[in-house]
Amino acid sequence: MQCLDVDMSGVFDPNRVPAQTLPDTATLLTVTAVGLAVVGGFFYWLVRRTLSPREDLSQSTSPGSHVAAGALLLVGTYFVAQVIGSYAGMAFAGYTPVENGPLPTPEQYHQIDIIRALIVLLTPIPYILFLKSGGATTTHIGLRGMGKRAAWIPLLCVTWTALSIATGWFAVAVSQCFDLGRDTQEVLARTMQPSDWRLVASILSPVMAAPLAEEFVFRVGLFGLARRYTGFWPAAIIVTLFFASLHGPVEQPQYIVPVSVLGLSLCWVYEQSRNVWFPVALHAFHNASVLLLTGMLE
Repeated sequence: MQCLDVDMSGVFDPNRVPAQTLPDTATLLTVTAVGLAVVGGFFYWLVRRTLSPREDLSQSTSPGSHVAAGALLLVGTYFVAQVIGSYAGMAFAGYTPVENGPLPTPEQYHQIDIIRALIVLLTPIPYILFLKSGGATTTHIGLRGMGKRAAWIPLLCVTWTALSIATGWFAVAVSQCFDLGRDTQEVLARTMQPSDWRLVASILSPVMAAPLAEEFVFRVGLFGLARRYTGFWPAAIIVTLFFASLHGPVEQPQYIVPVSVLGLSLCWVYEQSRNVWFPVALHAFHNASVLLLTGMLE
């Protein structure tokens, strides 16, 4: 089977490596993925043995209706922030979308990302104010003090990032062999071209705004709500499917697995810590690791 050569940035470049070496690229990625999975599995076993869980999330003392309303508020605020941020970003970048018209330049892409990220960072504020108005404490809204458990953040980051990147690299190998998602990859390639704004956009959007906003939406809001009425695994699977559906393009189903691994790991970390900063740290570390591997932070 002839495999396409795809670097870790997802840019198709069949001429970068001699044709006879192309199948070896997928093999190398697969072997590397297995190695990372072994490392991640070991750390998961170590953390699981040592880190005792806290009280069940289903025993939250916050009123159920207030928790449900807060979760809906988070989801609504997140999507509204994305829309407002996109339009504000396009206005800032001087880009007007036209049907069948030109795509934004790399500089415009990055400027739009920066403005959108700044607005998305505000997502948790209405939620926190809403719950506090109903008498909720910081414990109820995922801001419980970490104490000695903060020492586990680096280990948790290594554990789940290794597992997630392992499956992600395997997905890249699959993409190479089956030529999946070429159109999406070509669009993404434009965003990875250099500009004066690329480094700022790469840090602000995927490393800061996305982890903060998404962990409040998916873990604190939706997962916390689901855990009031069901066990960990049903709640984690439901929320992770929603999480994966927003992160995995339809034409690239091979990426559902790595995104799901990340989503489940974030639910597990929040289940163990009861503090949103744990999954935020893991999510940010994961995204930064991917960006470093793809050269986006160079």
